[in-house]
Amino acid sequence: MIPTPLMPTVIINTLLSFVKDSSYALRGPDTVGVIIPMYNEEAGARRALESLLYQEQAADELVVSINGGRDATLDVVLATLRENGYALRDSGRLAALQASVQQWHHPSRVPVTVINYPGQTAKADSINNAVLSGLLASDRVLVVDGDTLVERSFIRELRDHFYRLTIRHMGGKRQVVIEDYGVQSGAVMSYAEAGDSPAKRFVSLAREAEYAFGCMLKAGQAKQLPGGPLASSRLYTVVGCGFVARRELFPMPSNTKTEDHDFTLAAQNVPPSSGRVALEALQARGFRVVIDGLEHGPQALLAEDDDIVLVKSGHARFVERARTYTQDPPHLNGYVNQVERWHGGGQQNFLKRFGGALRGNVRYTVWSSLTENLAGVLLVSLIPLGLALNYGNPSIGLPPATLLLGLLIDLIMTALLVGYGFYRYARAPGASPAAALWAALGHSLRTLAPYILLRYLNPLIYLASAWTVIPEFIRERRGRVVLGKAAWERPKVRRASATQRLLGPALLGLAIGAWAAAGLAPRLNPVNAQAWRLVNSSSAAQINALWEAHDFKPGATLPALSAPETLVSPGAPALLLAVDKSGSVSAYCDLSFTSNIAKEKVARRTLAAYGQPENYRPLGPGHLLTLARLAPLAGLLDTAAQTYDVSGHLLLRVLINESYLDPLAVGQTGDYGLSQKTADAIAMLKALSSNPLNRLFNPRLFATPFDLFDPDFSICAGAAKLAWAVSQPEATSDRKTYALYINPLHGLVNGRLSPIHEPLTESIIRLIPMVQALADLFAAHEHGLTLTDTERRLMAIATATREGQLSVEQAYRQVYQVVLAAEIPDAEMYQRLFTELFVDYYSSDSGLLNSQVP
Repeated sequence: MIPTPLMPTVIINTLLSFVKDSSYALRGPDTVGVIIPMYNEEAGARRALESLLYQEQAADELVVSINGGRDATLDVVLATLRENGYALRDSGRLAALQASVQQWHHPSRVPVTVINYPGQTAKADSINNAVLSGLLASDRVLVVDGDTLVERSFIRELRDHFYRLTIRHMGGKRQVVIEDYGVQSGAVMSYAEAGDSPAKRFVSLAREAEYAFGCMLKAGQAKQLPGGPLASSRLYTVVGCGFVARRELFPMPSNTKTEDHDFTLAAQNVPPSSGRVALEALQARGFRVVIDGLEHGPQALLAEDDDIVLVKSGHARFVERARTYTQDPPHLNGYVNQVERWHGGGQQNFLKRFGGALRGNVRYTVWSSLTENLAGVLLVSLIPLGLALNYGNPSIGLPPATLLLGLLIDLIMTALLVGYGFYRYARAPGASPAAALWAALGHSLRTLAPYILLRYLNPLIYLASAWTVIPEFIRERRGRVVLGKAAWERPKVRRASATQRLLGPALLGLAIGAWAAAGLAPRLNPVNAQAWRLVNSSSAAQINALWEAHDFKPGATLPALSAPETLVSPGAPALLLAVDKSGSVSAYCDLSFTSNIAKEKVARRTLAAYGQPENYRPLGPGHLLTLARLAPLAGLLDTAAQTYDVSGHLLLRVLINESYLDPLAVGQTGDYGLSQKTADAIAMLKALSSNPLNRLFNPRLFATPFDLFDPDFSICAGAAKLAWAVSQPEATSDRKTYALYINPLHGLVNGRLSPIHEPLTESIIRLIPMVQALADLFAAHEHGLTLTDTERRLMAIATATREGQLSVEQAYRQVYQVVLAAEIPDAEMYQRLFTELFVDYYSSDSGLLNSQVP
């Protein structure tokens, strides 16, 4: 499996591992026989054999099967027996097995049978031969690998899980259920030796974390709840180097790469059988119940009239206190080959059961494993494609920050689960919580990094295994080949693996896929990449939260988004900080604030600069209404245009089209003020104005609380956004520029006006004659040409505002007088301004005069 913390079965089994086992150990009369298959195990044979000879509770018989090989495994086994006081009692040959057999005897220890095959023999076949021939005749068969050390309590701990007694209360009645379990698996941990190479030590550390993780998972997989889908064990595989099974469950399947996994599934697929049993029968057979660690007769817990049901099942128990220690591959090549075999065996065991009759627990086990393995492979495979998509188009794919967050979450969850696995492992034999926690912390710190690094190889290894297994399965189903049986040995020798063969094509495929994804990304969701990054900058979440909570009414300010460089009128509200004592007309826009642009030789960008005085003609009623609305804003407009080096002519057209110069304008999609600002626009401008390397750097724009209906802020923000739009390479016309202003993300699609925004930009062209007439008027006024009386009065107000002699509010009040006198049909807008926007908070030292609505 590829265990990752957020897979559903990992979560389920982690939770199940916390469920307390309320059953009692019931020790029965069953005999236990041990078989140790060995193939080229010269280095570890002595330790493995001696760990079984000196058990606290000895086995009833022990068989060592030498399955061929090229080394001196047989000599080591025989020497070990002699050195430990064993004597050869009998020897001979079994023609049926084509093997020699020796019987070894010790006066006080378990009798040992040594089977020696002259040629290579499969592990499963050697086990089956010993069981079916009667050389191993015990009720329970304990399989231990030839390099595995077992603790002295190993057999004793396993015996306590052959039978488990549970007392249930159903409908007011007491029922006793005794389950005769088919399989018991011990726990495993890696062991290293002094002098191990760094590579072997690295693999061993990774495996320690994997085994701790597996200890926790197996505890959950073997947990049974009363009734429902979790009433049966769902163990994916026993620990192959040390498990015991009821004799009748043999023979062990031998046509897959992982016979222990195959055997686990086959055993759990056996339907349970049950029958009543009397208390006297239990006593007669010698059953003893364990209560608080002490043996008692069953009558200590049971009564004569108890309804006792004996269930015989193939269910599995995971025994954390039964400890084994195994050697792991000495190098990465060996690790890859071993994991290849494990994954390949799992795939074979799924394929051989596909479409077959399976019990629900086995069906769940094989399908959930396959699904989560494929999900893991898909997830890891999609990461580079997701990154490539995001590289080509930041609006889609997997942002690097999201990947890093996911990896961090994975790291934290893995650390917690591995740490919990180590904690359980330490607690099982009786360590105190504090000691177990300390041990878990130390083991986690040492093993977590190697485990995570090697874990990310698993998807590739899984694919490599499938690359071999699936064609073999197809050929077998077609009758073209019969899978042979072979002995497997420890992955000590370096040999080529399917993973190595697949690595190059896999990397090439990912590279081609990533290149194609990056190239295709802009067409999947056409978007302005720079705008996307700006809109989704680090301050976007803060701005969106403020937006959701804000009461959008005139005078309701949003808080400052950045620290002020220099405050304008300290202590005053942000609304209409129109006259800076430094001489700036605007509190937000001035060339001294945008030093990057100030360093350039910027052309004159005021509205008058675009006019031709000789073309001046008196304005008609509609244009005159627009001039009246423009007069209080003219100084702010010219300052903003000059500050951001944008055309005052274009900026005015944008403002007219956005709001018709109404400071209180509210759009249908959450747009506010003269320049119709949205949350995305504010996030974008915040990112632009906060970057000292950006041409549009303006630390004053968000240095103080601001009001979206404030004409000063809105015009300055509008000019900043327009300046960004103008700077885009695709903005080759006013219409394209305005499309980017309206929607920086989707205004242009592959350099062309989007179908949605094309009709919206036509007005920016239709406004040219009116704005040009206004520009000609401003130029004529600068040149001292004669204007109409109403035009002259409005231009005088505009000039006074530009020169700081009038505040914006005062200008609006004076314009209102002109509007009334000239009977311009726009009085209602000014009345709304005076009742909703402007308040009498100006002090005498601000340079502004109190004024009342006429």
